[in-house]
Amino acid sequence: MKALFITLGVVVAVVVITVIACIGIRNGLIDRDEKVREQWSQIETQLQRRADLIPNLVNTVKGYAKHEEKIFTEVADARSRLLSAQGPAAKAEAGAQLNSVLGRLLAVAENYPQLKASDNFVRLQDELAGTENRISVARTRYNQTVRDFNAAIRKFPGSLFAPGLDFKAAEYFQPPEGAAAVAKEVSVGAGLGFIAAACATGIACLGAGLAVANVGAAALGLVGEKPEMLGTTLIYLGLAEGIAIYGVIISLLIIQRL
Repeated sequence: MKALFITLGVVVAVVVITVIACIGIRNGLIDRDEKVREQWSQIETQLQRRADLIPNLVNTVKGYAKHEEKIFTEVADARSRLLSAQGPAAKAEAGAQLNSVLGRLLAVAENYPQLKASDNFVRLQDELAGTENRISVARTRYNQTVRDFNAAIRKFPGSLFAPGLDFKAAEYFQPPEGAAAVAKEVSVGAGLGFIAAACATGIACLGAGLAVANVGAAALGLVGEKPEMLGTTLIYLGLAEGIAIYGVIISLLIIQRL
């Protein structure tokens, strides 16, 4: 009876540890998804700020270059496309087009010395440049967060939970060629993490094998002398094999954090 209770205790402990590990993996994916949403909201805030600055900039230029209607129309159209774009990839493409048009608008300003000397024009340029810098910083943080999230839902064991949580790969905030470059980046830290996970499982399995060999040899001798000790020896063999299980759980936890 005592052997039975010990066996049940070991089984329950393994089940509890496995359940805790699964809950941790699931919650980790949810946290990563929330971080992606949070970082994207930061980008949207800065994009809106830039969009709000553009009409003032255009009106200032109009005061000195009223006949440059073509470039004014192009800026207005590009701004509208940015505001109506949905999703990171679409907004990134629309933003690149807007930057190109703004560059031409500022080039037009070079032909008007009085405009370039205008305090309002200089201030708006500075505000626009500051906003561009904040967008750049937010984009870097967002793309890093997206890369981590996408890797987490593609890799085991996150790939087992992602479909149930309806998680899909998040879009990068980059023009198409930029997104490809970001996606191909390889994290040195992630590589070391995979090595650590492999070592955890490998060393645990090696330890379990040695333990089972030693315990098994001793168990055979003991059972040969005392057959009634068979149940007890099986418990010790199970405990020895549990070393490998713990190694696998540790590996899963390491992979989840990459």
